[in-house]
Amino acid sequence: MRPTTADRDHLARAGLVAYGVVHLLLGWLALQLALGDREGEASTTGAIQQLAEQPFGGVMVGAVAVGMFLLALWQGAEAVLDHRTEDTKDQVRHRGRAAAKAVLYAALGVTAARIVLGAGSSSQEGQADTLTAKLLGLPFGQVLVGIVGVVILGVGGYHVYKGVTDRFLKDLRHSGQGTAGTAYTWCGRAGYTAKGIAIGAVGVLFCFAAIDHDPDESGGLDAALLTVLQAPGGPVLLGAIGVGIIGFGLFCFAWAKHVD
Repeated sequence: MRPTTADRDHLARAGLVAYGVVHLLLGWLALQLALGDREGEASTTGAIQQLAEQPFGGVMVGAVAVGMFLLALWQGAEAVLDHRTEDTKDQVRHRGRAAAKAVLYAALGVTAARIVLGAGSSSQEGQADTLTAKLLGLPFGQVLVGIVGVVILGVGGYHVYKGVTDRFLKDLRHSGQGTAGTAYTWCGRAGYTAKGIAIGAVGVLFCFAAIDHDPDESGGLDAALLTVLQAPGGPVLLGAIGVGIIGFGLFCFAWAKHVD
């Protein structure tokens, strides 16, 4: 049976609430890192692990896993049934982005499910190092790792672009008015910009790994945020990124309410 727009909206709303919770935790972990607490893992995986360690954490992480899978289903439906435009090129672009997001959300869902089942002990940074080492071992491996880095940089740059230009408002059925509309617009601006900077830092690490032919130069979000922390004025910049990611989490709640 063909899913209706209402069906897709229900999937999106449930998933976006879970996505917002994960980003609130991720932003909080980044703030803790900026303030000198190195015990928490400031990555998406680390945020879910932190949630699992709270009272009734297993139940909450299970709900996050379900939410991520619902988001994956929503984006999968968007990839197959694009209802936004009749323009063929726009449909191809939108469906491609939706398919990529479906894979990302499904991966986060699997991560959350593994943590609930006690199998989520490997770190994101270690996984990134392994991936980079495998790629570097292939013919033209440095070129491949460099391409991965450039793609990640592009994704980060696109997030910043959406934040600066308010393009994220196109994801909402309407942008809202009054105090509430202004608040979540600013949350979206800060959130997309901060998230883009964090993603871009991961891309920079992959590019360094390609240039130096050293998988240890790469890393996941943890390594990227630590790199930001070690830069001049790093704690202030990382604190701003943490606040921005929290803003993205809050924007996800507004997105859930006004999803298009």
